[in-house]
Amino acid sequence: MKKQIVRRVFSKGLTNNLLDKGHRIVKIENHTNSNKMVFVFEDNKNFQTDIDDILKSK
Repeated sequence: MKKQIVRRVFSKGLTNNLLDKGHRIVKIENHTNSNKMVFVFEDNKNFQTDIDDILKSK
């Protein structure tokens, strides 16, 4: 499930601007209670996205 969501995030280009600047993802946290997914980058920048939005979009 997590890999599928991550793949969709990358395919949607939601993290491209951060990755283009050389930020690497070091941890992915799945917040099941709030249905959010948080990407933690190596310089402590967080990218938060709504799982429902990603799963609805193709």
